[in-house]
Amino acid sequence: ELARHIGARVVAAHVVLPPREHLPDDSEEGACLRSVQQNLERQGIEVESRRLYGWPESELLAEAKRLRPDYIVIGSHFHSRLHELVHGDTAAYLLRRADFPVFLVPVPAAARSGAV
Repeated sequence: ELARHIGARVVAAHVVLPPREHLPDDSEEGACLRSVQQNLERQGIEVESRRLYGWPESELLAEAKRLRPDYIVIGSHFHSRLHELVHGDTAAYLLRRADFPVFLVPVPAAARSGAV
């Protein structure tokens, strides 16, 4: 709603982890990105979607620096501390390193389980 209200340009991004160098459009990740884009477009918000390849933390930060956004909105799964220690936390990384505001949005439980 905020994006529509202020006429923001929205870029939805998904980062594909190595070693994959290509993500087919019919993959689960591709379907999720399309779903986000379609949902926002139904609300009258223009969306550009991008697939990035590499590690989420560095790729999202590099893309954000290239785009120079007013702010970033990132979904957070709010994993356990053990999970964050082992796998890292993309949202926390962006909060610490970004030169612009970062808004965390909780990912609904249904989306985390793949039901959405």
